[in-house]
Amino acid sequence: MKLNWIIAILIAPVFGVPMYLFNGRGRPTRKMREKIVCAKRENDEKAKEFLGATQENSELGRVSRYLEKYASYPVYTDGSVEYYESGEKIFPVMLQELKKAEKFIFVQYFIIAHGKMWNEILKILVEKAMLGVKVRVIYDDFGCMMTLPPKYDRYLESLHENIKCLSFNKVVPVLA
Repeated sequence: MKLNWIIAILIAPVFGVPMYLFNGRGRPTRKMREKIVCAKRENDEKAKEFLGATQENSELGRVSRYLEKYASYPVYTDGSVEYYESGEKIFPVMLQELKKAEKFIFVQYFIIAHGKMWNEILKILVEKAMLGVKVRVIYDDFGCMMTLPPKYDRYLESLHENIKCLSFNKVVPVLA
């Protein structure tokens, strides 16, 4: 869609710019807006039930109301969260969950470094890719500048065809 707008603006800037400002800001279609409103209404009803069920002075109720009021972040009831105090506590659980994957694995890290943790995770990712699981890895290239070799994303993709990798915040060496 962006290319269409660029062409329209280049061909007829007098009409293209106002048309873009009026129509081209990536707003959802009417049908999609209706679906969003319907989903929001359903979630709001569930959230009201949930908040009504929590005691007025309960910690959960206070935090939920605070997030909704000041952060404009609504309460969602169809999910779960587990809190781990440290990486040492979550690591074995994370390995177990990766081993359970059947269709896809999505992982994102800001810093990856060769060592016990990453090597174990990478071993599981490659094993799962060989079993047909689609593996997607995203990492911060700048954050890994000192811990990974250049073009590590290409290396990961070379391990198996089911592994795709994207590095963001690319490091571009500049020679003076």
